[in-house]
Amino acid sequence: MIESTFNPEDCARRQLVALPHGIHTSVFHPVSDSSKRAVFRNDLQFNGPVIDEHEKIIGIVATNQTRKDYGMAIAALAEVSKEVPIRVFIQIDDLGRHWSIPKLLIDYKLIHKSIVNSGIVSDDVMAKLYSACDLTLGIG
Repeated sequence: MIESTFNPEDCARRQLVALPHGIHTSVFHPVSDSSKRAVFRNDLQFNGPVIDEHEKIIGIVATNQTRKDYGMAIAALAEVSKEVPIRVFIQIDDLGRHWSIPKLLIDYKLIHKSIVNSGIVSDDVMAKLYSACDLTLGIG
């Protein structure tokens, strides 16, 4: 339940407990800067193909573990890419621990449409990265 959906009296009466979503909204919130896509070059030093202004950036921010179904997510993005110009951004802790991210991107022909970062970034940079994405997938 989203805490702001119900008033405290209603929550108490219905014996509802608000569970925090785990996202620090004072840090991670939308940035309305027209140059927000520059975070990939400026903060991640991405030097790959220029991100076209018509491309939708779809982000995945998750650890590389078995229960995170990167295979299904990347297969789905490959299908989306047939209809919509996309750029896939993946922020991950390890490129090959459970899922081989490079192999998946090659197999699904998304390698040239992807930005992958396995380095640690600050909260400030991560907030910019979230804002640069048009959509972020929560896989798992």
